[in-house]
Amino acid sequence: CFGSVHRSLGTTALVLGRTDDAVAHLRAAVDACERLGNRPAQLLARSDLARALLAAGDGSGARRELRAAVGGARTAGLDGLAERWTAAAPPTLWSPLPTLTRVEGGGWEIGVGDERVGLPDLVGCQYLAVLVHHPGREVPVLRLAMDAEGPGGRQDVLDGRALGELRRRVDDLRADIDTAEAAGDTARAAARREELDAIAQHLATSLGLGGRVRSFDDLPERARTSVQKAIRRVIDRVDTVDPLLGDHLRRSTRTGLVCSYDP
Repeated sequence: CFGSVHRSLGTTALVLGRTDDAVAHLRAAVDACERLGNRPAQLLARSDLARALLAAGDGSGARRELRAAVGGARTAGLDGLAERWTAAAPPTLWSPLPTLTRVEGGGWEIGVGDERVGLPDLVGCQYLAVLVHHPGREVPVLRLAMDAEGPGGRQDVLDGRALGELRRRVDDLRADIDTAEAAGDTARAAARREELDAIAQHLATSLGLGGRVRSFDDLPERARTSVQKAIRRVIDRVDTVDPLLGDHLRRSTRTGLVCSYDP
C-alpha cells in the first residue's frame, strides 16, 4: 500500500492544485490501506489527506484526519513521525482558534469550531482560558492568577468564593473516592485522587499559617510555579484525548513570570 496508485495520484493532484481530485484519491488510499490492514501506510495516507482537505478549505476535516494520524502514530510507537506531523501543522489549521469555556453544571470544554473536548473543573482551566481568549497578548503571571482583571494593590491568590468552591470540591472528591472504592472501581478512584492531589497542592501554595490566604504580592515565584503546573496539567489532560490539540497548546503556550498563547 506504500505504492498505492490512489496515494500517488492524490499527492500528484495536490501538487497540481486539483484539490477535489486529491481528496478523492487520498480517501480511497486510506480505505484501501485499512482493508489490507496496513496501518503504517494508512497513517501516511491520512496525513496526506489532511493536507489535501486543508487546501480544499475543510479545516475541520483536516484536523480530524491529522488527529487520527498523530494518535495512531503514537499508539504504534512512531513518535518521531507524530512529532514531525504536529511540528509541520500550518497555522491555518487552527482557524478558528481554540476556545475554552465553562460548562453549565461544572467542568470546561475546549475545542476548535464545532469540535469539543470535555475537561474536569481543573484550576488551570481558568488560567488557560484567559490566554486562549487573548491570543498574542503577554499577561504577567500575577495578573493572570487574578483572571487578568481587577484593581491594583494587594490581591489574594484565592478569593473567598474560589476558596469555598475548592473546599466543596475536596469534600465531593473524598465522597466519590469512597464510593468508587466500595464499588471496586479502581480507575475512577485513581482519577479522583489525582484531582484531589492537584487541589491540595494548589491550596498548599495559596494558604499560609492558620489557613490565611496568601497575597500574590508576597509570593511571585510561588504564583509562577503554581500557574505553570496548573496549565501544564490541563494541557496534559487535553493531550490524552486530542494529541493534535494538546501538542498545539504545548507549542503555543508560554508560562513563566509572563504568560501567553501565541499560535
